[in-house]
Amino acid sequence: MESLPAHQESKMPAPAPPAPGLGQYIRDHRKAANLSQLQLAQLLGLHQTIVSDWERGRGLGSVPRHASSLVAHIKAEPEGIKRLWWDEMGGYLVPLAA
Repeated sequence: MESLPAHQESKMPAPAPPAPGLGQYIRDHRKAANLSQLQLAQLLGLHQTIVSDWERGRGLGSVPRHASSLVAHIKAEPEGIKRLWWDEMGGYLVPLAA
């Protein structure tokens, strides 16, 4: 079997980006509220890396504890957070913080 020249081996299409999820939802609402990740983290009493992780789709299990604050500070819809979180956590649902 012949191998392809090096310049042709890397011509495979890039994988499609993930569908927008809860992280993108949080990012979009944070930006619409004119808040930096650091500012939102401070309002929530969190470290900036947690907000960064959320926006990259990591550590989303902690979102429900902060849902009411997210709704207040970035004008996110509670049902939007709940639906997206449910989808990303594979249907495992816990009550959102009031």
